[in-house]
Amino acid sequence: MKGKLLALLTIIISTTISWAVVEGIYAMSRSDKLQTSLSWEIYHWLQDRFIPDSGPDARNLHSYTITGSRAFDELLDQFEADGVALGNSYYEQLRTERASMNSEIDGCKVQKPHLDKEMTFLRAGLYEPFAPVSAFYDYDAPLHEDVRAFLDRYGTRRIRHRTNENGERLTLPLVQSDARVIVAGDSVANGANVSDHETLASRLQARDPQRQYVNIGIGGADTPDILCALDRAADQYPGQITELVYVYCENDFKDDRDGGTPEEAIGWLREYVKQNGIRKTTIIYAPYIYNIVPHLTRFRGGYRGGSYATDNEERNRLEDLATEAGFRYVDMTDLAMAEIESTRTQLGALSLFIDHIHWSPVGTERLADYLTSRQ
Repeated sequence: MKGKLLALLTIIISTTISWAVVEGIYAMSRSDKLQTSLSWEIYHWLQDRFIPDSGPDARNLHSYTITGSRAFDELLDQFEADGVALGNSYYEQLRTERASMNSEIDGCKVQKPHLDKEMTFLRAGLYEPFAPVSAFYDYDAPLHEDVRAFLDRYGTRRIRHRTNENGERLTLPLVQSDARVIVAGDSVANGANVSDHETLASRLQARDPQRQYVNIGIGGADTPDILCALDRAADQYPGQITELVYVYCENDFKDDRDGGTPEEAIGWLREYVKQNGIRKTTIIYAPYIYNIVPHLTRFRGGYRGGSYATDNEERNRLEDLATEAGFRYVDMTDLAMAEIESTRTQLGALSLFIDHIHWSPVGTERLADYLTSRQ
């Protein structure tokens, strides 16, 4: 009997130690994620699949929140059939050609022409806390009744994302002029997750009806893609570009890629504005919220912001090089700090963002006010 108890105890101890090792390795491999416990994820996986949904509650219709993946999994095939994609999620099968907003020309990423998409953030409490899951699909798509019911149940504010025949994001109000201001960059410049009239380009257009603002921002673009877009703009509007607004996102710091250092990017822009006779250039630095209010947004040390020291050093180099080139330099951090001061709450900084990097309608409004008041 004693031998059996000793054997059982040995099995329990060895199993516990083995599981602790597995948990440690798993946690280290996911150090940049909020959830790093394998046991916790297994528990939630089982709970999501075997505990029944409580069903609709008409008295609380707008408080539904997705807390597990089952709500998505049950409709994946129908999402794919309807061309519905889920941003900020892991559902690769939904990233179809129909759902995609970009294509490629000569090795450079470009935004598709004649897009007309509707997008909504979903009340989904999973994946990343400051990057809510979004659903986007063709504006006039005949959605299956179950998909439509899903969007009505979990969707929040809906926005419209359109492009013209050149693949440029629609800027409102519509203005035609031979004096053009180019707004360039990645999805931050493009205005991801806000409506056409709420992008930075549209905010500036509404304040300056004498010139035409052209939004050539591209979602998911790296620096080489942005520079390609600038070259296309120079060919499209020869001698007509009077001003350049370049949104330099924090994730553009990529030493292992062409144009991924401040020296390369600013050096290229210096030549570009000289060759095209551009009289004014503004560099807008767009950091993630993790490096603006880290005391509110970071978890477990390195979670989303662990490269702060490196990025801060590159940010300083970017500012120095831009200033040396004669460019105006604006850091979105300064506007966020001003918002904290005016609202008298640390949470005020978050109102400028619609997720962890993209600007909200309030953010583009504040930025447009700042740029036009300091011409």
